[in-house]
Amino acid sequence: MNKKYDNLVGKTPEQITHYFGNRKPTVNEAIWAYELQSNWYGRKKMLYLFFENDSVSLVIFKHTYTKKI
Repeated sequence: MNKKYDNLVGKTPEQITHYFGNRKPTVNEAIWAYELQSNWYGRKKMLYLFFENDSVSLVIFKHTYTKKI
């Protein structure tokens, strides 16, 4: 986990929305995914937030790659 996002554990969906502004999360109600950064060759920095009982229970920060044509 990226230490920068450790403080998100325990936050409610409303607090997360306020933290990230009006950006809409993807996936579903229990798992929110935010694309933090991307570049021209397909590398993305993703943040995944897992919710339990209306608060963040787990934060995962990943680097992913997508094939661009």
